Amino acid sequence: MQNKQQNEKQKELISKEKGSFELKYTIEKVKYKWINCIYDSLLANKSINYQFLNWLDPAKYNQSLDLKIIRYYQINIQNMNTKTLELIENLSDFIIENNDNLEKAISKIKIGKSYELRSFLIKQIESNYKKGNESPLLTMRDYVNYLFPDGSNWSEIRDLLLICIYQKLHEKNIKVKIEDLESSKMEGDEHE
Repeated sequence: MQNKQQNEKQKELISKEKGSFELKYTIEKVKYKWINCIYDSLLANKSINYQFLNWLDPAKYNQSLDLKIIRYYQINIQNMNTKTLELIENLSDFIIENNDNLEKAISKIKIGKSYELRSFLIKQIESNYKKGNESPLLTMRDYVNYLFPDGSNWSEIRDLLLICIYQKLHEKNIKVKIEDLESSKMEGDEHE
């Protein structure tokens, strides 16, 4: 009988508001509540790229994450075009291989505003051209249609670029000194 009453109380604590669920906990349950920010973000239809980025940040942790997970998440949950992900991977490869001061390049990506990120990418395109590579790093169509289409969130592209760079640094066992993500200002974000 007591279990039935507890179940009834728990059912009462879950209320439905405008298509989303709001969980309410009793005082007894709060002290044992386990918080899962990834799960909460997914339920709220918010991006979890910041959590991926935080997980891969070498200033905090020395761990890797398979890019297949992020790719799967971006394609199947965020509905991102696979061409966009391919461009980001190519950009990260170029940045790692062609920047003498990788720490400075990563810092420019991390703390820049949208126009600074775009300027950084254009400098990478110019560097690719000066090196005499046969194919362009990015075409105008790639830039306009896949990286920064109308209404796109530039910070999402920045986060994915950083995630990819960090992952490739892990894979290639390249050590760089990078300041902590929390101490650097990441402008234009709505991360939680």
